[in-house]
Amino acid sequence: MRLGINLGYWGAGMDGDNLAVAQEADRLGYDVCWAAEAYGSDAPTVLTWVAAQTES
Repeated sequence: MRLGINLGYWGAGMDGDNLAVAQEADRLGYDVCWAAEAYGSDAPTVLTWVAAQTES
């Protein structure tokens, strides 16, 4: 079984909270991280930023 998290829509001021969730999921061995894409927030930018600050 593979586990994943969904950070949902990335709104203003949520950077620290979402990064903490992603880093904890990484530490716990989660396999994948998803982010929502909506007006003003694109998933590739968010996920690249998260990937740069996690181990795997």
